[in-house]
Amino acid sequence: MSAVLAMAALGATATEAVAAPARSAPHRIGAPRDFDRQLVEDLAEFGDEEEVRLAAKAALESEDPNAIREFLDHGMAEARKRAQEKKKDTDAENRKKIEAMRGTGGPHFNAEVERVLGPKATANDRASFLSYGADLAREQDAKEEKDAKDHAATLRKRVEMLATVGGPEVKKAARAALDAGNDAAITEFLDKGYLVAARKDADNQAAREKELKEEQEKLDKELELARKTAAAAPVRTKLLDAHADALKALTYVTDDLAISVHDAREAGRLIGNNRSEERLYAYDQARADVIRRMEGSAFFARATRIHATQVKIHADFLTENGLPQDTRWAEVADGLAAVADAAVKAYETARSAANATADAASLKAKNTPKAYEQQVAQWRAYADRYTEAAAALTAAAQKQAKVLADASAGAQAKAGQGS
Repeated sequence: MSAVLAMAALGATATEAVAAPARSAPHRIGAPRDFDRQLVEDLAEFGDEEEVRLAAKAALESEDPNAIREFLDHGMAEARKRAQEKKKDTDAENRKKIEAMRGTGGPHFNAEVERVLGPKATANDRASFLSYGADLAREQDAKEEKDAKDHAATLRKRVEMLATVGGPEVKKAARAALDAGNDAAITEFLDKGYLVAARKDADNQAAREKELKEEQEKLDKELELARKTAAAAPVRTKLLDAHADALKALTYVTDDLAISVHDAREAGRLIGNNRSEERLYAYDQARADVIRRMEGSAFFARATRIHATQVKIHADFLTENGLPQDTRWAEVADGLAAVADAAVKAYETARSAANATADAASLKAKNTPKAYEQQVAQWRAYADRYTEAAAALTAAAQKQAKVLADASAGAQAKAGQGS
């Protein structure tokens, strides 16, 4: 653009435009140097407003010699006025078009609409928006929408994977998010739900591992018990055998005690007032039977003591080696030993008393009734004491027999479980 055109564009007069320093316009071959015409020619070719360009061309093409001067003095201003009015009309039309676009696009598009309609926007902003800005905003929204969809698809695939390979709670929560059918549920699951479900799975897994550990420990204990039970079986068999022998011997003790008591009372009856040979002989036989039965009772009492010791030895072996057994065996062994010892002591006491009592020959030698009556009273007193001792021993033996039977039943039950 020439200096003349620049001055004219700034509103200078033709004379001022000519007077302004500027680069020399190229000379036209065969044409006079005319700065006004050059200015108008520049405006016709390079003017910003279409109205000014058209008016400048009309002045150049006019045959009126004053047309150029008239254009510079008045026509150019009028053309500019028309251009401004047209711009206002165009901007109003543009604003109307843009207002119709409110809320019709994505976030970027809607934001641009509000921006170019705002108080700080210019007509050029609105024109640029309609020319290319709207398309750029739509493209940006479309790109972000596509990116969001791609991201949502990626998140959905991740949830689908968790619904397949996650723990039970994670699978359930992931499936619920997928079944909801919206991206918000997927995002909510990944942001919060997954952690909650994973924590539940971890807690459940820990509880299950604890349960399995306890079950394994229980199984190990049962296996150890089975091993010990199997190891205890032969020892328990010996214990039961010793128990059976002790019970049999104890039965013999009580039987002999009962018979000896009967014989002692019978002997006491025989040495009454009748001192015939026949009665004294029967007394002597009864007295001998009492002593013999007492000795038998003592023998079986000692046997019971031996078997009780065997029971205790086997029971102690089971206890010391951690093998299962009924703890009543210790009570059984001690009780058996006590009964056996008491029976032996009763025998020794009774034997001493019986030996101190006269036999038939001695009784025959006691010619005086008083001496004879003293011997009879002594035997009967012995029989009464022996009866009391025998009754006490029998009761104790029966008690021990019951304890023994209960312990035996428990041992047999354990033996059956071990097999």
